[in-house]
Amino acid sequence: MGFGFDSMIESAAAFAVVWLFTGGRGSSDVAERQAQRVIAGGYFVLVAYIGVEAIRDLVAGLHAQTSWVGVGLAALTAPTMPPPSQSNHERCRTIPADSGDATASTRRPTA
Repeated sequence: MGFGFDSMIESAAAFAVVWLFTGGRGSSDVAERQAQRVIAGGYFVLVAYIGVEAIRDLVAGLHAQTSWVGVGLAALTAPTMPPPSQSNHERCRTIPADSGDATASTRRPTA
């Protein structure tokens, strides 16, 4: 049930972002605040659910089981994630810091 609930929360967050950037609402501060509240509320509910489930499992003495599908997915995704991340960092370096782009304004100097 947890995976389905998580997917539902993420879908609602994605829907809020799509709603925000359609219908001319992209420049509205009120609409952006509403979308932020929907997203934050969904993740707050998810955190509460995870917390309750974790406490329940700890009290009951339940232990995690090995998931070979999870092991396989981790083994597959671990080597594939650095190239897109590096590409994203390179693209962000080309955006002027005063462009108004959120990724440019949050850049940190690198050594």
